[in-house]
Amino acid sequence: MISMLTAAPAFSVRTRADEAREAKAAAMPSADDARRSTQDQQKALAARRMQAVLERFKALKLTIKMDPKAALRMATDMAKELKAAVKAYQQAGGRNVSMGEFAMIRRQAADAAKAQETQADAAQADAQAKAAERLAQAETDALGDMGFFDLVKSAIGALRDAHDKIRAQTPQSLSNPDEDDWKAAEKAQSELEKAVAFAAAGVSIRV
Repeated sequence: MISMLTAAPAFSVRTRADEAREAKAAAMPSADDARRSTQDQQKALAARRMQAVLERFKALKLTIKMDPKAALRMATDMAKELKAAVKAYQQAGGRNVSMGEFAMIRRQAADAAKAQETQADAAQADAQAKAAERLAQAETDALGDMGFFDLVKSAIGALRDAHDKIRAQTPQSLSNPDEDDWKAAEKAQSELEKAVAFAAAGVSIRV
């Protein structure tokens, strides 16, 4: 005779705590999702830093007429802050994408989406779907990066214009920038422009 102990089917008691743990595990984002979320948050913070600098241009314009020395120092501080925003954006994965590179990414994304639609093999279709998703995200990222750096480049030009206006205002003012002020301003401007140029470095998307 088979013992009741050996014949009894194996089973486990599921508690609410078990169910809660399983639900939590299912709801947890993947490592890639978590990384992207962190990058998006860091990009948003960098964009806000950049926007804060853009909002100071009106004050800079007024200061040029009243106090060229103070205006130049303000422009120097703005260039430094823009550089910091660019660095933060780049560290979050952002790049200074060229129009040519963006066109290539967009073309690759379109080709991948088209290939996904015509793929009959299930395994190949799944791989193609993932490739299409990656490229679609790359296109979205590139578009956002271009928007950020377009604003930064406009700000660089505006700061250069401010330097020219300060020079023109100097003979008419009693508060003029000295040589050290100009050296600091040119250094900050040059470092900002280099930061934007170096932000173009990166690896193109390939599937």
